[in-house]
Amino acid sequence: MTVSLLDWGTHTVTVFPAVDAVDGDGNPATVAGSESFCHTATIQPLSSTETAEMGVVTGEVYRLRFAHPAPVLRPRSQVEWDGELWSVRGWPAKHTGSPRTGHLTYHIARA
Repeated sequence: MTVSLLDWGTHTVTVFPAVDAVDGDGNPATVAGSESFCHTATIQPLSSTETAEMGVVTGEVYRLRFAHPAPVLRPRSQVEWDGELWSVRGWPAKHTGSPRTGHLTYHIARA
């Protein structure tokens, strides 16, 4: 069995997968569920929006990649990382270079 860098991560996160629900007005909605599981992931900065004159960070986005075997998440899922809650933005990017290096990456932002 070949070990790959994609088989492990540097952080353990708690994942709250998105579920279908109904909002207060009776409309269908997608929200983060209450059931969770832990998984290993690698998290890297993707971007930061900063007001130059004020020096205040107003938005942070990180790239998240789960270790193999990786769960597949939908938009509006949430991840608890380092004691803070982060929301999954959009659908995952699919990296399909080969069966060994294929993986999904997610963008997460503060919830």
